Amino acid sequence: MTGKKSAPAKPKSTNSSSSRTPSSRNPKSNLRQNATKTSENPVSGEELRGQQAILDIFSNTFREVLEKEDFSLQLQKLKTALFNRDFEGAFAHEAALDVYAARWSPTRALCYGKVLRGLNSHLESLMSDVAARQGGDEYKTGHAPTRGNQDESTIENETRNAESEASVAQQKNNEGEKIQYLKVLAIGGAAAEIVAFADYISSANANANAKSIRGEITLLDIGPWGTIVERLQAALTTTPPISRYVSAAAKEVNKALVPASSLSSTFLQKDILFLSQGDLTKLISNPDHSPVLISLLFTLNELYTTGGIKRTTSFLRLLSAIVPPGTLLLVVDSPGSYSETTVGKEAKRYPMQWLLDHTLLPPPSRPRQKPGGDQGREEDRREQKPNNDSVKWESIESHDSIWFRVVEGLRYPIPLENMRYQMHLYRASVD
Repeated sequence: MTGKKSAPAKPKSTNSSSSRTPSSRNPKSNLRQNATKTSENPVSGEELRGQQAILDIFSNTFREVLEKEDFSLQLQKLKTALFNRDFEGAFAHEAALDVYAARWSPTRALCYGKVLRGLNSHLESLMSDVAARQGGDEYKTGHAPTRGNQDESTIENETRNAESEASVAQQKNNEGEKIQYLKVLAIGGAAAEIVAFADYISSANANANAKSIRGEITLLDIGPWGTIVERLQAALTTTPPISRYVSAAAKEVNKALVPASSLSSTFLQKDILFLSQGDLTKLISNPDHSPVLISLLFTLNELYTTGGIKRTTSFLRLLSAIVPPGTLLLVVDSPGSYSETTVGKEAKRYPMQWLLDHTLLPPPSRPRQKPGGDQGREEDRREQKPNNDSVKWESIESHDSIWFRVVEGLRYPIPLENMRYQMHLYRASVD
């Protein structure tokens, strides 16, 4: 079952600049800080303004939700459903998704954006010149999010205003601007992911030298996130509301986080574990077979626990069989015991990272024993050789535990919490 959103791991502490505190307090935490890394260097004024802009996008988009009198009650119901792992009940209605997005997605978007910016050197390797690609379709932007279980043609990206966007892009390219293209498949992706990727594109373009980066983001989740993704796409690419009484200078700098021509998004409500090889290939393929970024952000452990190890392992092997060389796989999830899967009658616990490495990495790089020295059953020790046509994955960055801390002074209508996560980045290569 793909991308079933769970509540973030219980936080260690709370950073809030809220002017309104809901009755549902932040739960106490039993997380330990030892053996962890902090992601926080001193935050520049530019980064602080960027983070506040992200929070403003969430607060403006979900203002009505946050200001409802029963918000705390709805939040508590959602927390209870998530605690009981009743994902279908928790996300059966879009109103519950609104509450989830308003409550937990802002911090995750800030965190994911910081992760992506930290991986900029790796992400740059994925970008290819639009001018070198076939046909010019890569100029199309502003995809309408896809809703529900529509026919298979919905997996292919649809666009609006394609001709005018292509004309603008071609004109800029003719004038010497180097246009680069980044394709992303966010598995289990929804509100936090689209905002984080927009934040990365905005930051990359601000620091780019004579080039323009454009991103096409496909978000896939089992929940009905289409309307929320559509609203956030609009909020990210249009000028935010501003008081008529602010200064002319403030109006001058009040711009969309990214121009509409720089961000294209498509949402698909599907279960990644039940997609055929053909359908998954359509999501990943490019006209020139260039590499892509595939993200599993707080999703992989849910796939293991709800979809099962066997089915999730099959999905990962399928990825290995179809992704272009150079593709990056980014996994972010809860650290430590929060990302363990219980298997078999003996209820043996497998850490998510061990399962992932066991599937992706070649035998010499893979641990021969399960953590704790327990070699496990014979089928757990059996080498699992990839198909001849599969890529070989290499681990290029890995962190067991990192803190993301919300900067003091950021404003949001409800408290925002720090979060801890593990992060692993893999690159697909061929022999």
